[in-house]
Amino acid sequence: MNILPRILYPMQMLPLWFPKKNISDLERSFSKFIWQGKKPRVKMKNLQLPVGSGGQALPNLKFYNWACHTRTILNWLHSYLKSQPCLWPEIKNNPIIFNTVKVWQDIMKCAGRRGFLSGLTPLTGNRDFLPGVQKSLFHRWHGKGIRVAGDLFLDNTLMSFNQLKDKFELESGSFWGYLQIRHFITSGKLKPTGEMPVYCDIDDFVLKMTNTRHLISKAYLLFCSVDHSGIDHIWRTWEKDLSTESIFMCNRLVEMQYKLLLRLYITPQILNKMNSNRSPLCNKCQREIGTFVHCFWHCPVIRKFWEGVARKMGNILKINFTKDPGFFFLGLPAKDIGLTMWGPVMEHLPTSLQEITFKGRFVFE
Repeated sequence: MNILPRILYPMQMLPLWFPKKNISDLERSFSKFIWQGKKPRVKMKNLQLPVGSGGQALPNLKFYNWACHTRTILNWLHSYLKSQPCLWPEIKNNPIIFNTVKVWQDIMKCAGRRGFLSGLTPLTGNRDFLPGVQKSLFHRWHGKGIRVAGDLFLDNTLMSFNQLKDKFELESGSFWGYLQIRHFITSGKLKPTGEMPVYCDIDDFVLKMTNTRHLISKAYLLFCSVDHSGIDHIWRTWEKDLSTESIFMCNRLVEMQYKLLLRLYITPQILNKMNSNRSPLCNKCQREIGTFVHCFWHCPVIRKFWEGVARKMGNILKINFTKDPGFFFLGLPAKDIGLTMWGPVMEHLPTSLQEITFKGRFVFE
């Protein structure tokens, strides 16, 4: 909590655009500190995920840099919507403006808008749309409520001229302007679909955000939710090994369960790949290949331990537990436990997990 504010302050005072190389160098320094110069066992992207998504909420400097620029973007947008000057022509080569525009382009790439127009594309003063640069009927449209490209759409469909005329009270003689703006919109690849609406989550955020209180924190959380690079492959592996569905990757538990969740323990099978002289067989039964799920669940010796846990909890709660690996291993809801019993079950489940924590070495030794 002491380091991040020291980094955020210069980010806000100096709105710089960080290339990928600079971000990688900073994250490499973080990783070297976290792992004490050793080879990282967890990817930095996984550590930066929110706790509810299986990460450790390690600060993502790229997203914080974007969040600091969001304040400027917000001021520009709402000044434009209110017909107030936001970018003066004589400062078009200003490096601060250039950096903020570059950041916005990176944000749109993260949101999946690469190569597509944004719903917030302005229709006046936009040099990509030349008819709207000089004083023209589009400036009158701006006063009537047609300010950005998204205003031309209804339910993800470009409105006809008659629909626009009825909604915004346009003149009948402005049909030629509608043809110009329709060509600009369609040639700019703004074709909304169910998967890509006119306004993405980030567009909605900057459009509806009027109070700048806690803006950086809100924008940072939004960027984390939009970023889809996560640990999906890990929970798919869990679903395959345990023959179950709907694995919820939440990491609000102790370190041992975090290692279980991300499969960080080095099993005999992994040791064999690292050193062919090591046996890949389970250290306990010496019969099966020591895969992750075998060492923690299928091994006959380990099964006795889980049977003891089930018997102990059954005696306390007067319930016959089915030996469900999803419940005992990952804490997933068991089918034979009603909602009224779930509270007492979860109250005593940490006691069982503490037992396996103390016996963690028992699994591999």
